[in-house]
Amino acid sequence: MAHLVGPALRVNDGRCAPEPAGLLCVLGTVPAPEKRVIYITGYASSTMEASRENGSKMKISGAR
Repeated sequence: MAHLVGPALRVNDGRCAPEPAGLLCVLGTVPAPEKRVIYITGYASSTMEASRENGSKMKISGAR
């Protein structure tokens, strides 16, 4: 899942829904090396949370 934050955040994607601090996008299972793309405007920062096949968790944060 991806948490997106921004002052004028806009996204046209059914996988994303409002949450108190911005948008939450649930991307489901993405087999490697497949990719998922979300087109957004007004982006300021994001956090991606995922689980690997072996069960370990990973978290990636970014800012614009």
